[in-house]
Amino acid sequence: MIEIFTQGHQVKLNGQINSENVSEVEKQIDDLLDTYEGVSLDLNDISSIDTCGFFMLYVVQQRALLHGKKVEIEWATNDMIKKHAAGSQLSFLFGSLKLV
Repeated sequence: MIEIFTQGHQVKLNGQINSENVSEVEKQIDDLLDTYEGVSLDLNDISSIDTCGFFMLYVVQQRALLHGKKVEIEWATNDMIKKHAAGSQLSFLFGSLKLV
């Protein structure tokens, strides 16, 4: 389950990002990018994220760049994401994602 809270161009996600809900998350981000020049995603309260979730973040960020927009992803206090980043086969995503 995922909870999505938006305030202006800022999005806070709580719960899990997985193959069952990546389309919902992606649509929310895309809708905001239609209105704003950039979106700030707060992933600090995400409890889990699967490969589909990471790839969706990559795709959204790359698509935004193609349109001259920006997606910033905040995850500094999320130890689960840090562990994924340290030992993942998805290192190409972590290198490309602009995580702050």
